[in-house]
Amino acid sequence: MDRPRLTLLSLVLALALFLALNLFTSIGLRGLRTDLTEGGLYTLSDGTRSTLSKLEEPVDVTLYWTETLTSEENPLLHTYARRVRELLEEYEANADGNLRLAVVEPLAFSEEEDDALAAGLQGPPIDNAGNRLFLGMVARNAVDATETIPFFDPSREAFLEYDLTRALTRLGEQGLPTVGIISSLPVAGGAPAAPGQPAAPAWAIWDFLSQTLQMRDLGAAATEIPEDVDVLMVIHPKELSEETLYAIDQFTLAGGRLMAFVDPFSIFDESAAGPMGMGGDRSSNLERLFGAWGVEMTNSQVVGDSESADAAQGNDGRPVRCPIVMRLEGDSLNADDLATRGLAAVMSFGAGDLRLRDDAPLTGSPLLT
Repeated sequence: MDRPRLTLLSLVLALALFLALNLFTSIGLRGLRTDLTEGGLYTLSDGTRSTLSKLEEPVDVTLYWTETLTSEENPLLHTYARRVRELLEEYEANADGNLRLAVVEPLAFSEEEDDALAAGLQGPPIDNAGNRLFLGMVARNAVDATETIPFFDPSREAFLEYDLTRALTRLGEQGLPTVGIISSLPVAGGAPAAPGQPAAPAWAIWDFLSQTLQMRDLGAAATEIPEDVDVLMVIHPKELSEETLYAIDQFTLAGGRLMAFVDPFSIFDESAAGPMGMGGDRSSNLERLFGAWGVEMTNSQVVGDSESADAAQGNDGRPVRCPIVMRLEGDSLNADDLATRGLAAVMSFGAGDLRLRDDAPLTGSPLLT
């Protein structure tokens, strides 16, 4: 066989092999999913997998995406929209049939566009022809309850999985997560300072969390943690009894999730204020439990940093730089953790120094350094 024919035959065989390989991977390997992206963009967290496993009835998720318009008008948004779709496909693949995904392109003057607008999705007009730019989601459960994300804002990309999972949690008939609080401070509000006066309002953090969580004040003298508490928040634990410490310890040993906030000097601890607001012990700690966990904090010391120092009011009323009033930003914030990712700065006053001993059975991931 002459060389031209041999070359042509080789090209034909290569093309046939390429087509066969694509057909095999699209059919035979459809269920095999591997995330090779930097940072595992499509690797679901344990919390999301747990939420998906608890879906008892199918949830229909419709992604409204004007794909043609985003590719033409906004390539960066188009890339982000593809990530949203692929992450939802990962949800579908891990939901054991209880999440059904549909991707709809709501073109101008179509029924799909009417449905998207009726559901509350944001579709701003982008031209004089009546075209709108949609990138939103509607999730609907078996009893026709709905959760919507009006628009997937690229600035919230770091919280994409959180937003999706929160919407599914609300629809999965699993109930709102319950957060129990043990605190020596009136986080949930306090009794009136005097007869006839209104009760002290709850803190802003209590009101904020109450919007999406079931909050329960267990009191500073709690001797047991109810079984339905999903997360326990211990805030400024001051002079807790042995029974309360034991209940907290048993909760964590049983696999409960604990958020402990201790403070070497709490400016909100009014119970410690003596004459002129001075003289009392404003520190809190969980030394008995921390000792077993390998966690250390010195009650009598606060953290200061001259480079991070921010302005505070001096004795003469003029602002002065104060090392214990810190503005933490940049490398001082953990950009890899959801709690601090995307924050520009965090203000801190009289913060404590938490650290793990070398022999600690725990591992640590600092949020602020």
